[in-house]
Order: sequence, then structure tokens, then C-alpha cells
Amino acid sequence: MSDHKKKESLKEWLNVLGPILVGIVTGLCFVISAYITKQPTVIYEVQQTPFFEKTSTTELFPLKANNVWHYKGRVVVPDIEKDGQTFEKKVELTTRVVEEITEQDLSLFIMNGHWKDLHDFWPKIKKEDKEPVVIPTKDYGYLVVSNKVYYIPPERLNDAIEFMHNSDEFIAPIEQANLEFEFPLFKGQRYGTTPDISRKDFNFCWYVNDEVYNHVPNNNEVLTMPRYSIVFSTMFEYISISFEAYLGITAFDCHYQGTNANFQLTLDSYDLQ
Repeated sequence: MSDHKKKESLKEWLNVLGPILVGIVTGLCFVISAYITKQPTVIYEVQQTPFFEKTSTTELFPLKANNVWHYKGRVVVPDIEKDGQTFEKKVELTTRVVEEITEQDLSLFIMNGHWKDLHDFWPKIKKEDKEPVVIPTKDYGYLVVSNKVYYIPPERLNDAIEFMHNSDEFIAPIEQANLEFEFPLFKGQRYGTTPDISRKDFNFCWYVNDEVYNHVPNNNEVLTMPRYSIVFSTMFEYISISFEAYLGITAFDCHYQGTNANFQLTLDSYDLQ
């Protein structure tokens, strides 16, 4: 067969197969397109981390100059004159915000009257003391760092004030063991020193044991206010703090393991600015 005839024969085959191949490819495209349209549409959204700033901390825990909380309660003290017996006394304690010092995004609140004052003073209460026993109070501090509130003990308060006023100081005189609150609080939360928050017995760290909601009437609406039970326990003592959002510490309770000694405070009145 001549080359000319071969070329003519190839053209005839291409004229026949071309439309067939185009039809097959077009059919496959329709099938693939139909399959894709049946698949669920996946929409990817950018998730932003909730913003929590220092002002949120000082709203949840209303730290403002001249705010006052007045507590009443009782102590049960072992009677050293009668073995195995105890006596009970009514006590009162007042907490107030004396002053606020702010530097950049840090705030140091000079405070007076902490539940630790009762914790330290109760062994000095005597059976002949008149009721109510007004607990002597000391100045201390709360240093607010973002969502954290650190307790500054009285002996370190001047150091903290110097830190706030001195531009050459870069590290505050705080200890992880004195982290008193880490907001926002939630049931099951642990905070405190790094090794101790992993303890299987829950000792030596703060643990948010419970979360309940109070319904508070406010004009023509009802506000839902969360209240948290925060506990700290060791082999010797069990401490429980009740904290209500936007109000502060509403109760404090301490029991000494293996003894009859215990004391408690409950918020009786308050004046918030």
C-alpha cells in the first residue's frame, strides 16, 4: 500500500475514533462532577482565642480603692485547761482595698484584712475574751498579673511597692505558692505550684471543687452569678473558700485534721464602689 493510501486510511480512523473519545471524556467529567456535588461541604472557620484581660480580673474580683467586705464567724478553740474540750467564740474581720498602684499592665492593690489574719491569730483567742473578738488585721497586697491574683504577704509588701515605683526593677517579688486566684474559674481547675498541681491526692494546690449559680434579681431582670468552692488541703488542715463572681470572697472555712480546732467566716455586709 502506498504512503498516500496509508495516510488517507489513518485520517478515516481518526475521524471515527475522535468523536467517540470526546464523548467518553465528556461523560466522565459529568460523572465526576455529579460525585463531587454529592459530597458534604466543609467550611473552615478561624477560631479566635477568647480575650481575657486584666480589667476582666478586677471585675470578677472587684478590687477598687475603698471597697470593703465585713465578715462574721466563729472559732472553735481547744481548751488548754480542760483536756479534750473546746470553747467557741464569735469573731469579726474586715477586709478593705486601701490603694491601687498601676504600672503598665500590672496593678498592685494595697489591702488590709485577710483571712490569713484569722488563720494566724486564732491560737491567741482566750476563753475570757469578750465577744465578738475583732481580729487584728495587717496590710498586705494583691498583685494582678493578667488573669492571676498573687497574694503579697505583709513582710514583702514594701518590696512590691518599690518594684511598682522603680523602673529599673523587672521582676516582681511574687512566689508561685502565693497564687490565690487564676481566672476564669471552672469546676475541676487546679492551680498553684507546678509540681503540686499534678498530685493524685489533690493536696498542696488549689482545687475548684464545685460551681453553682445564684439567681439574683436586678431591677426587671434576673442575673445569674456563678459561685465557686475552692479548696486547699494538706495532711494537717483543710481550707475552703467560697468565691462569688463580681462580689469576691463570701466565706472561708478551715479545719485542722485530727483536732477539734476549726474556724469559719461568712460575708455579712459589703460596700463596693
